[in-house]
Amino acid sequence: MDPTATDSNYKSSKMAANVTVNSTEPPARGELPWLILPPLIALVLFTCLANITVMLCIYVEKNLRKANNLYVVSLAVADLMVGSLVMSAMITYTLYGYWPLGAAMCTGWVSLDFICCTISMMHLCLIAHDRYQALVHPLKYRNPKRKQIIIIHISLAWIVSILVWIPPIIGFRSTGNYPEDDCYYMPNKYYILIQSLLVYYLPIALMTFFYVKCLSGLQKQYKKIHAMGAPALPSVSGNATTAATLKVPTELEPTSQAIAEGESTVAASGRSQTVQKFL
Repeated sequence: MDPTATDSNYKSSKMAANVTVNSTEPPARGELPWLILPPLIALVLFTCLANITVMLCIYVEKNLRKANNLYVVSLAVADLMVGSLVMSAMITYTLYGYWPLGAAMCTGWVSLDFICCTISMMHLCLIAHDRYQALVHPLKYRNPKRKQIIIIHISLAWIVSILVWIPPIIGFRSTGNYPEDDCYYMPNKYYILIQSLLVYYLPIALMTFFYVKCLSGLQKQYKKIHAMGAPALPSVSGNATTAATLKVPTELEPTSQAIAEGESTVAASGRSQTVQKFL
C-alpha cells in the first residue's frame, strides 16, 4: 500500500472534518438577527406603557392617592427603569452578539439590572406586609404617621438594594481583565448563594407568609360576622330570588299615602296664606 496515498487520504478527511465543524459554528459577530427585533421592542413598549399607566392612574384619580399606594408608585418606577434602560440595553446585546457600549456602560447596566430587580422584589414584600397590617391589625394600621412610615420603608428598599449590589459589581468589574466587548457579572459561588437567599427567596417566603395570614384573618372575620347573625346578602337560585328581610321601625317607613297627604296639607296651607294676603 502506497504510504503517500494514505497520507493524502488522511489530509483530505481531516479537511472535510474541519469544514463540517466550521459549518456548525454560530454566526459571526455583527450579523444582526432582525427577525427578533419587533417582539423585543413590543415587550419593552408594553412594559413601559403599563407602568406609566399605573402611575398616571394614581396621580389622576383622587381616590387612589392614598399612602399605601406609594408602594405601587415606587414599584412602577423601578419596573419602568427595567423596561426603558435594562431591557433596551439587553436588546442591543442580543442583536449584536457582543457588548458595543464599553466597560463603564456595562458596569452601570449590570448594576441597574440587579438593583431594579431587587427593588421590585422588596416592594412586593412590602405591599404584602402592608395588606397584612391592614387586615389583621386594623387599629394599629390607622396610624397618623403611616405615610412617613411608608416613605421610610421605600427609602430603605432603594438604599439597601443599591448597597447590596453596587460594591461587589464594581469590585468584580475593576479587578478582572475582561474584554470590553463582553458584559457579565460572575461573583463567587458562595456570594451568589447568600445573595439569592437574602434577595429573592427570603422575600418570596415572607410574601407567602403574609398572604396566608391575610387569608386566615379574613376567614376569622367572616366567621365572627356570621356568628353575630348579620343579614345575608341577596342570593339568586334558578329563577327564584331570595333576599334577606331587614326590619325597619314603623315610624321610619314613610308610605306613598303619607307623603301624598303631607304634600296636600302643604299645598292647602300655601293657598290659604295667599288668600289672606289678597284679603
